[in-house]
Amino acid sequence: MDANELLAVVLRKILGDPAEALAYSENPQEYLIAEGLGDVDLSTAELGHCVTEVAGELDLAPDVASDLVRVSPHPLSPAPTGGGTDGPGPGPTGPSAPAPADGGTGHSPDPSGGGT
Repeated sequence: MDANELLAVVLRKILGDPAEALAYSENPQEYLIAEGLGDVDLSTAELGHCVTEVAGELDLAPDVASDLVRVSPHPLSPAPTGGGTDGPGPGPTGPSAPAPADGGTGHSPDPSGGGT
């Protein structure tokens, strides 16, 4: 089985079965290793194509497949070390972390409603 076929099998499980999706979300790396992806060279895998194909088979809405491809980094290979990119591009725009509860002042709000 080539990398794309193996990846499609795993995606069918994750996208088609809530229990598999939960198992993947709890520990993605261990899940992928257990599914046989630990020793497979996935540098030739076409993640976008696999997601689109599996989403179509599972009758997922086209925008769901598009969102999965757009926001998912390539989870199966190391980050590129040279020029160029590996994957569909950057994830969603916006802040990378939620704003602090203190509004960025460095002071925690007083829960009693009084001043500091």
